[in-house]
Amino acid sequence: MRVTTSMIFDTGVATLQRQSASLLHTQQQVATGRRLLTAADDPVAAARALDLTQAREINAQQLANQDAGRAALGLAEAHLTGAQDVIESMQARLVQAGNATLSRSDLASIAQDLRAGFAQLLANANATDGNGDYLFSGYQGRTRPFSGSVEGGVNYNGDDGVRALHVAASRDLPVSLSGADVFARIRDGNGSFATAAASGNTGSGVIDGGNLVAGYDGHRYTITFAAGGGGPEYSVEDFDPATGASTSSGPFAYTAGAPIPLGSGAIEVTVTGTPAAGDRFTVAPSSQVSVFDVLGRAIQALDAATTDAAGRARLANALGEVRGALSGSLDGILSARAAVGSRMTEIDALAATGGDLKVRYESMLSQLQDVDYAEAISRLTQQQTSLEAAQKSFLQVTQLSLFKFL
Repeated sequence: MRVTTSMIFDTGVATLQRQSASLLHTQQQVATGRRLLTAADDPVAAARALDLTQAREINAQQLANQDAGRAALGLAEAHLTGAQDVIESMQARLVQAGNATLSRSDLASIAQDLRAGFAQLLANANATDGNGDYLFSGYQGRTRPFSGSVEGGVNYNGDDGVRALHVAASRDLPVSLSGADVFARIRDGNGSFATAAASGNTGSGVIDGGNLVAGYDGHRYTITFAAGGGGPEYSVEDFDPATGASTSSGPFAYTAGAPIPLGSGAIEVTVTGTPAAGDRFTVAPSSQVSVFDVLGRAIQALDAATTDAAGRARLANALGEVRGALSGSLDGILSARAAVGSRMTEIDALAATGGDLKVRYESMLSQLQDVDYAEAISRLTQQQTSLEAAQKSFLQVTQLSLFKFL
C-alpha cells in the first residue's frame, strides 16, 4: 500500500481529534459530576432516567400540593376553633339570660354582647386564605359566603362545592368546606323535633325541648290551653303531614312540670308555669336553620324582652328554642373540625410516603446519571497520557523527510 505524506497527516490529525474528544468528554463528566451527558452515552439508562425524573417531578408537585393543603386546612381549623369559642361563649350568655332576676338593662347588656359575638362569628365564617379566597364559600372562592345582619338575616352566597388538591397518585384531598354545611344547615330542636311557643301567648307557660321516648312519627302537634273548672286544661291536635289527617284529643287536666305524652307516648314535652287560656305550644319536625338566624332571633328576643311574668315566659321560650339550635350548630362545627383533623393526619401520612419516594428517586437517578469519580479520573489520566503520546508520535512522524538526508 502506498503511504503518502497526506495520508500520514490525515490519520494523525483524526487520531488526535478522536482522543481529544474522548478526553474532553471525560473532563465534562468530571466537571459536571454526570455520567450521562447525552442520551447516546447510555440509551437504556437515559430512558430509565427520564422516567424517574418525571416520577420525581410529579412527586415533588404532590408534596407541594400537600403543603398547600396543610396550610389551607390549618386556616380552616383555626377559624372553626374561633367559631366554636364564640358559640360556647354565647351559650353561656344565653343561660345567664334565663335568670329571672335580671333587670331590663341586664338583658340589654347581654344582647349587646351577643351582637358582638354575632359579628365575630360572621367574620370567622367569611375568613380568607393567603390568596384572598374565602375558606367557606365552596367553589366560589372569590365570593363572600355570608352577608346580612341581625335584623335582616344572613344569606349564604357560596355553593356546596369542596375544593380539592391532588396530593397522591390516586387521592384528591378536600381542602375546603362548604359554609352551608358548617353554618347554615343546622337541625333545630333536639334534631328530631322542635318545640315552640306561639308569639301571642299571654301566660307564663314555658315549654322544654321535649324528650324522645320511643320514636318520633313526624307529626305536628299543637297543644292548646283553656280554662277549666279545676284549673288550666289542654287539648292536643295531631296533624299527619303525609295524609293531611288531623285528630284531636282532650281536654286533659294540666299539672305544671308533668310530662305531656304525644303520639301514644312516643315523645314527651313538659310545660311549666301557668299558661293562659288560648296559649298554644307546637311540636314539629326539626328543620334546617342558620346559626346566624338563630342568634338573630335570640338578640331580637332580648331586645324586646319585658320583665313581667308573660314577658319572661316569652323570653324563656325563645331562648329555649335558640339553645337547642346552638347545640346543633356546635355539633356541626365539631364534626367539621374532626373532618379537617382527619384530612391533616392523612396529609402527614402522605407527606412521609412522599418524602421516602423523593429519597428513593434521587438515589436511583444518582445510580444512573452520576459519575464514578474514581473511574472517571483514572480514565482521564489514561486519556491524557495517550493523547500526549499521540501528539509526540505525530510530531516525530511529521518530521520524516528525505530532504534531511540530501
